[in-house]
Order: sequence, then structure tokens, then C-alpha cells
Amino acid sequence: LCTHTDRVFVYFADHGAPGFVAFPTKYYVVPTQLKAEALMKAFAKMRAEGRYAEMVVYVEACESGSMFNNVLRSDINVLAVSAATPFESSWACYYNNTLGTYQGDCFSNHWLENSDTATLEQESIAKQIEVVSSETENSTVCTYGDLAISQQTVSAFLGSKMPSPPTPPNPSPSTLVSASHKSPKKHGNHIEGSGASSRDVTLDVLRRLSEDDVGGVASAAGFVHFRREVAKHALQQEERAREAADMVFDKISKALHVQAASAQGGTSGGEWPPHPFPPKPENTCTGKAPTEKEWACYDRALLGVDKWCGGFTDYSLKYASRLLQACMAGGGGGASLKTF
Repeated sequence: LCTHTDRVFVYFADHGAPGFVAFPTKYYVVPTQLKAEALMKAFAKMRAEGRYAEMVVYVEACESGSMFNNVLRSDINVLAVSAATPFESSWACYYNNTLGTYQGDCFSNHWLENSDTATLEQESIAKQIEVVSSETENSTVCTYGDLAISQQTVSAFLGSKMPSPPTPPNPSPSTLVSASHKSPKKHGNHIEGSGASSRDVTLDVLRRLSEDDVGGVASAAGFVHFRREVAKHALQQEERAREAADMVFDKISKALHVQAASAQGGTSGGEWPPHPFPPKPENTCTGKAPTEKEWACYDRALLGVDKWCGGFTDYSLKYASRLLQACMAGGGGGASLKTF
């Protein structure tokens, strides 16, 4: 067990949405979501019980900044680093042709690579964040909480680096490909383009596999052909599921817009839905956060999606922000989802 003298490092990578991160399970043995409020309570409880001296938390998830924006206190010795702001997606990088998948998310790839190549006993956490931020091109890396912790060395939390194992041979150029048609950028043995939004990884991978040319070794042709046909079928299912989600949440958004206008005693002007956390122009990592009442409304709406709309998918999680937007505009509520 950790004590009041321990430095704790936490790394989380999965899906997310405003105010929560999601877990990959269809079974309710454990909750499928971790809310920002629950995480803050856990930090406070651990701090009060002397279960850590200092803590560093790296989170790779869409809208991961919302787990800490305006809720993580700066006086409990916790430094949080998110892969994205409270209102943008994180991205996948390093598509592998042979495996038929992305090998990691950009932020995660970059901090892990930096930890492999840097002298951890000399590099500060602030320096690692600076390096990773410059290499993570499609989302904005954000920091929250006790920023003074970032002046310590990476080794204070990850430990001293063990001798590196023998370097494996370079993969063939056909194995690792750019993630887009843009000019790729080399990172070690990997080639990275613009990547794919975490919301679109399944669609992107299935499209790649369904267009995969047989080519290469004749003995692999049968497997590649089979994989391509399976991918084509799965792609059709994914496209139908995305279209269904688009229609459902479009209806919900329009209904909530009407409710918001009614709650405000007139027509709700401006762009709909409004952004849940209007960012400050000089810093997209921070901005207006929901009130306690608005978070409660949002929680009811999330429960409504699980109960009446079949729950969220990796793709439809992007619509969670619309529910929060409605709550912040005065028109949201889980009960309104029942009609859909």
C-alpha cells in the first residue's frame, strides 16, 4: 500500500467525453464510466489518509481535460496531464498494415518514446511535457493542479531507467504507413501522418482493411482476401450504426434546443448546440465549467442514454457534449430522452 512518503504515477488510456472517462466493458461488474467528481473525491480521500506524497496523472482520452478543468485543486499535490483539452478529441497514430490497426495514441506514443530516449534522472516532467506537446500535433496537451511538481525529474515518478534491450531490426517500409495522405513525419522506426480521431478509429481501420491489396507473398494472399471481405461486412455495419447514432442524437439535440428556448422564455439564439466550456482565447485548456446543478442534469441525461438509447459507442460518445450543452443552456434532463 502507498504511504505518505510515496510518489505515485498513474497512466490511463481509453475513451472519454466531457466530465468522464469510459471503460471497455459490456458487463456491469465494474462501472463503465469514471466521473470527474468521483476522481476528485478519490484524490481528496487518498490525500486525507496519507496514501501519497505527490501524484502525477497522465490521461489519454477524448476531452480528457474536462476531468480536471476547474475541479482539480492545486493544494493536494496532484499534477494532471491530459492528451486533449476539455473540448477536443485525442488521436491515434502509427497505423500498422500487417496488424491492421493503430499501434497507439499520439500523446501516449510520444511520452513513452520520450521516456525511452531521455535520461530520466536529468529530464524534468515539465521538459517531457514540452517535448510531447510539440510532437502531439492534432490535440492540445494540457496541465492542471500542482504545476510545481513538474519541476521534478521524470525518474522521481517513473524510477531510474533500466538498460535498453537490443534494438529490433527495422520493420519493412510496407509494414508501417502514414496515417494520412499528408507528408509523413518519422518518429524512430514509425511513420506518422495526421492520424485518426479516436472517435473514428474503427471506421478508419475497417476502410483500410476493406481496401487492402493482396500483393506480397502468395501464401498470404488467401488470408488477406479473407480479412478484406470480413472488413467490408464489418464496415457496412459500422456505417449503419454511425448513421443511426447521428439520427438519434440529431433528434435529441433539436428537442433539447426547443426545451432550452422554452426555459429561457423565448427562442434560443446563436449556434446550437453552444459549446459546453467556452474556452478562453489565450488558453484552450481552461474555460467555463458546469455548475453542480448542471453536472447533476448531465448525469441524469447520461443515465437516460444508457436506459433508453442503448448506451454510447466509441463513436457516439462525441454526442455526450450535446447533453451537457443542453443542461448548461437550461434545456436538458434525462427524462426527455425517453421519447427517443
